[in-house]
Amino acid sequence: MIKYSVVIVDDHTLLSQAIATMVNTFSKFKVLYTCKNGQELVEKFSASAKYIPRYCFNGY
Repeated sequence: MIKYSVVIVDDHTLLSQAIATMVNTFSKFKVLYTCKNGQELVEKFSASAKYIPRYCFNGY
């Protein structure tokens, strides 16, 4: 079965953790990271060049 990797970026830690917990309940999805901002996301992707995002969604 294919697992989709998900990264959650939000400045509210509690919200990020809640969303990550909810996403991880679905067998097709796996949360790789939760980040506080875009800069932290870029740093995490730079550290492991193995993960490259295909889609970015903005909730605004």
